Formats: sequence, C-alpha cells, structure tokens
Amino acid sequence: MSGYRTGYAVVEETAKRNAEAQQAGNIFHAIEALRDIYWKNDGDKHIVRFLSDEIVTFPIHEAWKTVDGKYRNIACTAGFPDGDKLNRPCVICANYKNPFDSTKPATPRLVSLAIVLEQEKEGKKYIDSTRELELLSVAGDLNSPKSKGEQPIFGLVKQGNKFWNDVNGYYSEFDTTVDRPYSIIRRGVKKDTTYTIAALNEDTEFDTPQKLWDKYDIPEVEGFKDPIVGHIVKYLQKIGSQAWIDRWLGTGDGDPTTEFDHEDESDEDTVKPAVGSSLQDRLNAFKAKGNN
Repeated sequence: MSGYRTGYAVVEETAKRNAEAQQAGNIFHAIEALRDIYWKNDGDKHIVRFLSDEIVTFPIHEAWKTVDGKYRNIACTAGFPDGDKLNRPCVICANYKNPFDSTKPATPRLVSLAIVLEQEKEGKKYIDSTRELELLSVAGDLNSPKSKGEQPIFGLVKQGNKFWNDVNGYYSEFDTTVDRPYSIIRRGVKKDTTYTIAALNEDTEFDTPQKLWDKYDIPEVEGFKDPIVGHIVKYLQKIGSQAWIDRWLGTGDGDPTTEFDHEDESDEDTVKPAVGSSLQDRLNAFKAKGNN
C-alpha cells in the first residue's frame, strides 16, 4: 500500500502561464479543462479509468454559491502547506459559522484524476467519452492556430475515506488501480450514501501509469515526477488563488474580472447543488439571523 496515498506535498510551480493565457479557451491540452466527476442522485453511474495510483489530500469548500448565483469549488487556503505562498487565512472559514459552532466547513477530500468512459452501443468494449474543445496548437502561444475537435473528458474524483478504502481493496488485489476501468454507482441519498465500485476487465495494453500518460500525451508538470499529481495541484492552486476568490466571492482588492480556463463548467456540467450547496444555504441563513 505504500505510495498509494500521498499527502499534499506542493512545490513552487515554476512554469506558470502568463495572464493572457489564463483567459477562457486558451488551452493546449484537454486535461487543462478539468471537470468534477460527480454522482448526485441515487443510481447515478460513471465508468472511470484512474490515471495514477497517487491521491492528493486537501480541504475544499465544495459547490459553494458564488456571486453570480452559480456553484463552484473554493480551496480552503489554510490547507496549503506552511511556507507556501498560497497558505493564508481562509475567508470562508473566518467569516462563516454553522449551527454546530464549526468554523471549518471545508470538506477534507482525497482527490484523484480519471478519464470518463462509456460503453460502445454494440459490444462490451469501453471507449473514451468525448466532448468538443478548441485547443491551441502550441502550448502557451496564443497566436498559434486553434483547432476544434472531440477530446477525452478528464475529471476529478473527490471523495472521502470510505470511498477510497473500497478502491484500495482493488489496489491491494491488483497492485495498481490504473490497469482497468471501474464502474461506480451511487446508492442512497444525503448522508445515507454508499458507492458500489466494481473492477472491470483488465486492459493489458495500457496497464501502467506511464503507458496511460503516453496514450493521452499527458503534459509534464515541472517539479512533479507524477504529472497527474502535478495537474491536480495546479487545479487546487487555481481554485485557491486570490484572483479566483476575488472573482467568485467578491472579496479583496484583486481583479474581479480575471478569467479562467473553462471557468463556468463547474456549474452546469459538473458540480451540482447537493450537500455542499445546502450547507452554504444553512450558513447564509444562520448568518442572516445575526450569528457570527
């Protein structure tokens, strides 16, 4: 089991894009347009293919209602490692209390990155789910030609210990989780929820992380041996940045008009008003009654 779960060991990101390259649509690879893989209702099912055996642990304010009325993820900035420039008091934790006197409503999550699959209409083979994206032909070069086409869907799986303990059972059996797809079905509602996780047939052609990274041409992230961990960290850094918080919470002196890659997808396509949003509503109601 050693090496399967990792803590959040962030390093200084040395290859940041310039501000212009952060505008919506200026992406080079589909992994830069991450979605949440989300099971909202009883019976919801996804077929996923994990891209790494590493998991990043981090506290996230999930499905937080933002200034435009939509729901987005906000990283708890107090969760960044000591000494990291993003480590600072969390505006959400500092300004909201819930009826149980908790000042830390962020949900600790174990985060992995996966490809979303679907079953062929005829036959039992699983293939990549796709969506149309417009990509730059040269990374970081905004003047390079763009092309539209179908791209695989890269998504974040953010769950708690019970979910990953079940996945870990397969890791213990196969010595990896990346050698096959998994069928994951939600059972139950609200807190009375479990997940039925079933390992599907082994894919002997792409049965190691490196083979999958090569298959999907995963870009390297400077400072990380495992590029998947690097891309998860970049996502957490984005949703914990001051620009992201200023834009979506309307706080601070930062530029509230800063744009981000595919910033609106979390509302309609991924994160839905579920447990996280109902917590937000309770907190707002509690604060409106004069509680601090």
